[in-house]
Amino acid sequence: MGSDPRSDPRSDPLSSLLFVYGTLMRGEKNHGLMSRASFVGDAATPAGFALVSFGEHPGLVREGSGTVRGELWLVDAGVRDELDRFEDHPRFFRREPIVLGDGGLAEAYLPVEDVTRLPRIAGGDWRGRGATPSEP
Repeated sequence: MGSDPRSDPRSDPLSSLLFVYGTLMRGEKNHGLMSRASFVGDAATPAGFALVSFGEHPGLVREGSGTVRGELWLVDAGVRDELDRFEDHPRFFRREPIVLGDGGLAEAYLPVEDVTRLPRIAGGDWRGRGATPSEP
C-alpha cells in the first residue's frame, strides 16, 4: 500500500517553504509541531536580520547587519494553519515572506510588537542562545 498523497506536503499545491529559527527546529521543544512537514535543509538569512530573545523563544527581526541561522521546511496548508494558531498569527507573530541567504524565498514568523528593548541573541543562532543586552 502506498502512502496517502494528501499526507505528503510536496503534493499539495498550497505548500510553502517556511524558515524556522527557534523552538520549531529539530531537537527543540516545539519541534513536534513540524511532524507533518518535510525538512528541506539548513538555511540562513542574508545580512540584515537579528534574533531577539523573548525568554523561552526567539523572534526574527529585520535589523542590523547580521544573519540568522535556522532550518527550511516544506509545510502544507494544514500545518501552516496549525503553526499560525501556535504563533498567534497575525497578533503576536506575523507570517511574512523573506529572502534567504541563497536568494530563495520562504516565509517566516516575525514579531509584531516593538522589540527594541529585548536582548539580541548573539550570532543569530537560537541553539547558541548567547543573549546579549546590546542595542540593535
